[in-house]
Amino acid sequence: MKYLSILIFIVFGFTQVSAQENAPVLAKVMFTETVSIEDISINFVDVISDSRCPKNVSCIWAGEVKILIAISKEGQLIEKKEVVFSGAGVVNEKDHLLYTSNNLRILCLGILPYPITPDNIPNTNYYMEIQVN
Repeated sequence: MKYLSILIFIVFGFTQVSAQENAPVLAKVMFTETVSIEDISINFVDVISDSRCPKNVSCIWAGEVKILIAISKEGQLIEKKEVVFSGAGVVNEKDHLLYTSNNLRILCLGILPYPITPDNIPNTNYYMEIQVN
């Protein structure tokens, strides 16, 4: 019985580790910050516009936020991508996928903070959330 308990512990222990290795990683990238994942660099370049309806305001349209992201591989720029999020915060994988290869997938999940008042948010307060698989 003692050996069976040890065997079960070892099997579940290894299963736990392999499941964690495949789990997506979430990262927060601040305005103008660059994050590197393997040989890919993602740079949050600019907040082009933010017309999202503030939480404490009634609006006809939910609005949207547009950002510019630079994607480089091995130090060479491969794409500048404009990413748009509606005020509803829906993530469209086709439009929000920043990079994909056989072993790497980087998806932009959202832009924060969400406006609370009609006042403009300073660009330095913005950050994007990315998911890396």
